[in-house]
Amino acid sequence: MKKGILFVFSLALTIVQAEAQYAGREFIRGNASVSFSSTTFPGNDSNASSGGFTAGLSKGKFLTDKKAAGFSLEGGLNFYSYRNFWTGQPLTDKEATGIQGFSVGAGKFWQFYKHFGEQWGVYGEPSVNIGYAYSKYFENPNSENYVRVKNSKYRVGVSLAAGAYYRLSPKWWLNASIGFSNPLNLSFEHGRRDDFRAGNQVPGGGTKNNVFTYEFIPVMILPSAGLGVTYFIR
Repeated sequence: MKKGILFVFSLALTIVQAEAQYAGREFIRGNASVSFSSTTFPGNDSNASSGGFTAGLSKGKFLTDKKAAGFSLEGGLNFYSYRNFWTGQPLTDKEATGIQGFSVGAGKFWQFYKHFGEQWGVYGEPSVNIGYAYSKYFENPNSENYVRVKNSKYRVGVSLAAGAYYRLSPKWWLNASIGFSNPLNLSFEHGRRDDFRAGNQVPGGGTKNNVFTYEFIPVMILPSAGLGVTYFIR
């Protein structure tokens, strides 16, 4: 009987130690994505290309074996290129090629884990985020009369994410996104539209707009494809 009690106590202690192996550990997590598209118009020997790059970095700490918290930073760039849309195109290559926009953001996140053995597990991640995005693009760039649009957008929102991890080594995890949701978003956007004719800005042809948006969309998007890595600092 005594040996049985000692065995049960030892087993319970082993389980507690196994569950507590992440408590106090600090980590950084990174992700990146690249997109590119290109469309060719054989009829007038022209091409339109666009693409983007986004990256994020998070730093967090396990408060317990099943709960972590931390901060995140993210940013991105978008580019575009309009080439040879038509003979005598008023929109010059310098105007039509370059950075279309950029975005920056920061957030506070919490993660709640369910570990399955020592190799893998799943987690939920609510977060609060703020950000800024700027964009500049042209409407009807292959026409003599085209429009240049500039927008600035400020946002604050609440996000929910679900993911899974696989333990590659004691220092490295591979992360996969399972789903995400942006249930609450507040944003303020102000922009300007300027009309151009034959390559020259039309005097008095510009308009300004200011838009405040409130969104409540309690829907989870499944599945969500995305990969990242986690590195344990200690």
